Amino acid sequence: MKTGNLHILPMPAKPMQRRSFCPLKAESSGSIPDGATTPICNESADEVFASLQDFSWSYTDGVRIWIAAVGARPRKGFDDLVRIYLDRIAATSKSGVESPLFRSEDALWHTVERERARSAPLLVLLDEHGKQMPSEDFARWLGRERDDGRQLIVFAIGPAGGWSEESRQRAAVLLSLGKMTQAHELARVVIAEQIYRALTILAGHPYHRSGSR
Repeated sequence: MKTGNLHILPMPAKPMQRRSFCPLKAESSGSIPDGATTPICNESADEVFASLQDFSWSYTDGVRIWIAAVGARPRKGFDDLVRIYLDRIAATSKSGVESPLFRSEDALWHTVERERARSAPLLVLLDEHGKQMPSEDFARWLGRERDDGRQLIVFAIGPAGGWSEESRQRAAVLLSLGKMTQAHELARVVIAEQIYRALTILAGHPYHRSGSR
């Protein structure tokens, strides 16, 4: 449902409680999507969360975010960087964030199609031929999707050889992180940070400083 112009919500009556972020911790939980490998799980956001407690993030309630990747599991150094932003994103929303890894494009699409039975997921493929947006525009776009009642947004990084033409045609949005070629492991870090940055822009948190040097 549309809620009009974006605004900063007042401080909640009770302090937010940090929830454990392990949405896909173990295969035995039954929550790992078909075709996905064991995803990243992080439990160390205490210091970051403490710096966010003065802000109300309930505007993201109901919006689930996936940062998905197709192919081999990223190396530990890249995983550690992504975890920083996954924790920060998780601290902003009761709905949380997930970071599944898929063995193939077909496995990703199979899971997205299964999600359609419960919601209307929006699949955003990171692709060099996609649209480029400044951080402020990206935040406004994310805010519009939220206001329109979007329940799940999937940001997906493709395999080493890039997305197939069929996947590009099926995707709702093609998004480019810039004209320079990036390692896919690094692109995963960049999109995680940009999603977090967009959420802080929408909430009026001072993390983002436009035009700063």
